[in-house]
Amino acid sequence: MNKKISLKTGTMNILNGISMGVVVALIPSALVGQLMKALMGVMPHVASQVISITSFAASLLPAMAGFCVGYLFKMNMIQMEFWNIPALKGRLKY
Repeated sequence: MNKKISLKTGTMNILNGISMGVVVALIPSALVGQLMKALMGVMPHVASQVISITSFAASLLPAMAGFCVGYLFKMNMIQMEFWNIPALKGRLKY
């Protein structure tokens, strides 16, 4: 993160990181959630637990997008955590 990054590259890193976070957080959650809703009549207890887990995973979207943006900016883990803790705290509403 020490080298200079142009405005265009920085903007594209942010947009690409957010889109990767959306794909990682929401698409698997939507697919598994719909599958479990279809199986709710057969296995209601298991299906409701899986729906709860996938809903929680979808609520981690800001943190996943933040990690993806940090990866594209070549940040280390401490720097990524520095930006993801406020995003996660704002999303989960402690």
